Parts: sequence; C-alpha cells; structure tokens
Amino acid sequence: MNLIAQYRGLPRQVYIICCARIITAMGAFIFSFTTLLMTGILGMSEIAAGYMSVASSLSSLCGAVLCGRLADRFDRKTVLLTIMTVNIVNLFLGGIVVFHRIVLVNILIQSFCFSGFIPVLAAMISDVTTEVNRKESFSLLYLCINIGYSMGQVIAGQLFYNYTRWIFWGQGIAFSLSAGVLFFFLKDMPSIREIQRLQSVQNPSEVSQVNEERGGFLKAFCRDKVLVIFLLAIILVQYCHSEISYLMPLQLSHFFGLEISAKWNSYLWFTNGVSCILLTPVLLSLTRRQSQIVNVTIAAVTYVIGMGGFYFLRDAGTLWLVFIFTVIWTAGEVLVSTGTGVFIADRAAPQYRARYQSLYSLSSDLGRCMGPLTMGYVLQVFTYAQGWIVTACVSLTAVVILQLCRRYYNLERKK
Repeated sequence: MNLIAQYRGLPRQVYIICCARIITAMGAFIFSFTTLLMTGILGMSEIAAGYMSVASSLSSLCGAVLCGRLADRFDRKTVLLTIMTVNIVNLFLGGIVVFHRIVLVNILIQSFCFSGFIPVLAAMISDVTTEVNRKESFSLLYLCINIGYSMGQVIAGQLFYNYTRWIFWGQGIAFSLSAGVLFFFLKDMPSIREIQRLQSVQNPSEVSQVNEERGGFLKAFCRDKVLVIFLLAIILVQYCHSEISYLMPLQLSHFFGLEISAKWNSYLWFTNGVSCILLTPVLLSLTRRQSQIVNVTIAAVTYVIGMGGFYFLRDAGTLWLVFIFTVIWTAGEVLVSTGTGVFIADRAAPQYRARYQSLYSLSSDLGRCMGPLTMGYVLQVFTYAQGWIVTACVSLTAVVILQLCRRYYNLERKK
C-alpha cells in the first residue's frame, strides 16, 4: 500500500489548485470561532447565535447555488477570482468593525463567498480529471485543505482573545495570496465546450444518451433518485458536523470560560486537521473500490460514536475525551469529504458540473443551517451532554436513509 504514489501523475492544474487551497485553509480563522465571537465578544444569547448561524448557512447556500450557476455559464477561473476579490475586501473591512454587531454583515458575506468558490474549484478539478484519477484528485485537495487548516487553527486560537481583528485580516491576507497563485499559475483550463467536444469523441453513445435524457439541470437532478436520497443523508450528516462548531464551543465555554475555551477549541480543530492528514491517504487506499454510499454510511456510524461520546465530557478531568472522540468522527469526515464530490461529479454532465457540485454545498449548508437553530432550542430543555445524544440519534437516522439509498443504487447498477 503506497500511500504517496497514489497522488503522483495527476494533472498539473490539480496541484496548483491544491496549493491555493492550502493557503486559504491556513487562513480560515473565522469558521471555528464564529460562535465564540457572537456569544463571548458581541454578547449575543445562544438562541440569537443560533439564528445568526442559520442566516450564515442560508448565505452559504445562496453563494453555492448562485456561484455554481455562474461558473456553468461563464469562464470558471474568472468567476472564481471575482468571488475571492469580493471576499478579500469584505474581510479587511470586517477586521475594522469586529467589536460591533455590524460585523455580522461581514460574516454573512464571508459565508456567501467561501461557499461560493468551493463548487467552482470542485468543477475545475472535475474538468481536468477523468474517472480514473478523479477520486485521487479530490482526496489530494481534501488532504491539502487539512494541512493548511491544522496549522491555521492553532494560530487562530492564539489570536482570537487578544488580537481579534486579525481573525479577519489574517484570512484576508491568505485569500489574497491564494488568488495570486490562481491568477498567475493556473493556465490551460478547458472550456465547457471543449470538454463536451472531447467527451463526444471518446464516448459518442453516452453523450447522445445524456442529451436525450437530460432536458435540463433540474430535470436531470429530479430523475436521479439515488442522488436525491444520498443528499438527504448528507443533510443529516452535516447537521451533526455543525454541532462541533456550535455545541462544542458553548460546552467548553460553560466549563472553562471564554479564554480557555478558545484555546481548547483550537486544539480540537488542530487534532481534527492532523487526523485528516494522517487518515486521508490511508482511508483512500482502503476504500477506493467501495461505493461512496457505503463510505458515507460508515462515516455516519463514526459520528454516532465520536459525537455521542462527548456526552461524557464533564470537567477538566475528562478533557482527554476531546482528542479521542475527535479522531473517531474525523475518520467519518474524511470518508464524506474525499468521495462525495467524486460521486456527484460522476453523475453530472459537463455543462452541469458546477451546479451539481453546488448541490453538495447546498445539502451541507441546509444541515449546518438546521443544526445550530434546532440545538439552540434543545439546549433550553436539555443539557449540553444530552445535546450530543440528540446529535448521535440524527446521525443514526442518516445510516437508515443510506441503506435505502444503497438499495436503489444496487437496482440501478443491475439495470
């Protein structure tokens, strides 16, 4: 099992996109500290923070859908750089007003832009890869994200309490550097027409069938029962994942106060990032022949164990549980993130790729939208520990839905 060799020989554009993504991930400071910013610095209640998280998720949802649509109509690199430029300006302004509630507007714009450029990047990788090397390419992208992210979260944890403005400014600098890499080095990206022309030459019968059966994006999607059910399960899986950035900071803050909880929150995400780096090549090698439906089912099971395990987190003597259970649910995150984009890309026609990739972002944002909102009300009745039991039950529901999805998938393959 050669874990490094599986990433060799990929298209040059994939390596450039991955380098740019490392930089943006290294500067992704805002995501994991939004809840602490709203409750600890801006003085918002847990319910209010939950509603703001919903608004942020809706903004992300709109960004994914709109930018995916634009990337299917116009040059993808131009769309990508435009999104990043808007976000860079927004982040530097956000650092100026970070101690005032108007910064919530900057957070919403940041959510829109961040989710907007993700499906565009995924579509660009799909454009330059084939079914032979696509899974390795997406896996490498995810690996690079976590290399940057694991380093960035430690920095963010030290900045948050004493240098809060740099949470925004640091991310703005990272996006500026990443945009520079893409602008100067990302060349020779094929257009959608070129991809369609090449596909028609390589497999004319398949293209003819696609043109005959797929009258439009929405019709193509609605006919795909497997993908519809699969994305429903993704909503629930991402619902559970959202609680790591919502419920966990609140729980830690309740036990240890704002300053200590900010540092421990950064340790959690550092553990998550390092675990992703170590687990991604191993899990890719072990699961490359498995259906992504099976992989996500396994992931949902790890969420049941990993997040349900936080029920036992009570005081300083049980903090070691944060590291143990974070490694467990991180294994599930790797399985979801490395293959879902591939699964969706393989089911999409070239002219729909960015919009199909936006479906993943759309499902993820719906889950993240529902997570903080419903958990805010759950916490009015139950304890933080019991909130993790609710999270585990949601993930268990996803396992059941994925079994139905697998049944339809097997019937589809028999046909």
